[in-house]
This record gives sequence, C-alpha cells and structure tokens, in this order.
Amino acid sequence: MLLAILSDTHDNVANTRAALELLRPLKADVYLHAGDLVSPEMLDYFAGLPLHFVFGNNEVEHAAIRAKAKAAAVGGAGGVGMQCHETLADVELAGVRLAMLHGDDGGL
Repeated sequence: MLLAILSDTHDNVANTRAALELLRPLKADVYLHAGDLVSPEMLDYFAGLPLHFVFGNNEVEHAAIRAKAKAAAVGGAGGVGMQCHETLADVELAGVRLAMLHGDDGGL
C-alpha cells in the first residue's frame, strides 16, 4: 500500500496543487493530511481522493470542515471519500494500525 502524506498546507493553494500534482502519478492508495488544512475550501483540492485528515492548531471552522468532509464521503466518486478524525487518527490500513496527529497537543 502506498501512502501520500501531507501536512501544514495552510490554505496555500499553489503549494497544495503542486504537491498533489507530484503525488497523483504515483497513484497512492490513501492520502493522509496531518493537520492545518485551515479552511474547508482546501478539501476541494482533495476531491476524489481517499483522504484521512486530522485537525491542526490553525483550523477554526471545525464544524464546516467536518460537514464538507462528510458530504464528500457520502457523495464521493466511486465511494472515494474523506474521513475527518478530529485531532487524533487511529486507522488500520492494509492490516497495519497507525496513528496520526498534528503534534501541537503535548497531551496526545
């Protein structure tokens, strides 16, 4: 299984597009975003990709981001969707359990 890992895109559309253009030809099975997407609109750039993400310390619109991810998961092309894991992701991929967090919360 090939994972694409991103973090701290901070609403930077140009850099996010550039990163995704570099990653798309690799055909990753799953995209992981370790926080600081910042705005709900940033999820648009991950449309159609199997995305798991967590919140970082710069997202303030949690409800809007959750709602957008949920809508994408329900209406995603071919069942592909987005999964918001709040501040800590605990997922199993290809039989391997992994955790993902942004790292700004020392308690986690």
